This record gives sequence, structure tokens and C-alpha cells, in this order.
Amino acid sequence: HSKEKEEWQRQVESTQNKPKKLQILTEQIGLHQPYLEKLNVPIPYALGQSKLPAYVHKPIDLFYRFIPKELFADIAEHTNKYAFKERPQEFDQNQREWIDVTATDIGGYIGALLLISV
Repeated sequence: HSKEKEEWQRQVESTQNKPKKLQILTEQIGLHQPYLEKLNVPIPYALGQSKLPAYVHKPIDLFYRFIPKELFADIAEHTNKYAFKERPQEFDQNQREWIDVTATDIGGYIGALLLISV
């Protein structure tokens, strides 16, 4: 299904100036909202020793230091918005009805990708 491009899409495609492209995209997307907890990754002070608290020594805890759990909810929200916008509202026999994904679904999907080393 072909759709006409919006004005901002044409502007992005027509310019070769990267800062201008980023400005157009930023205006379209809007300002990002920072996450409440800032990333604080301590630097090890000696070989084999770390200033990390004991609770951060598990791999999942370290993962959440880099990718906060709140990000999964954002990804799920935008996935559902995109699906609503792009999928037809009437289904034929070969399609299934869209079921909104949750933050837990997104976390499971990313976890599966990590497990298979993608």
C-alpha cells in the first residue's frame, strides 16, 4: 500500500545536510523526556575488584543499569501505536487480530534476542 509522503519526510530526503536532517526529525518527534535515574557506572579501582555494590553483580542488574525497565514500556507503547496506524482495521482470513504488547512482552523479546546472541 503506497502512501503519499508528508512534507517533513520530503524535506529529510531532499537535504544532504546531516544537522538539518536531525533538526527536522527532532522537530517531528519532539523533545525526549529523560529517565529519572541517571546512569552511574563505577570504574573498577583495581584488577578484579569493583566499586559496584553487591546487588549489581548479577548480569540482569547490570543490564538494567544500561537499559532501564521504563524503556520497555515506551517501546511497547510506540509499537502498539504503530500497529494501530499501519495495520488495516478490517481483517481478512489470513490475518490475526492485533493484541497490544506489554512492557513484559518487550522485555521477553529482547531477552530472547540476547539469549540467541543477536
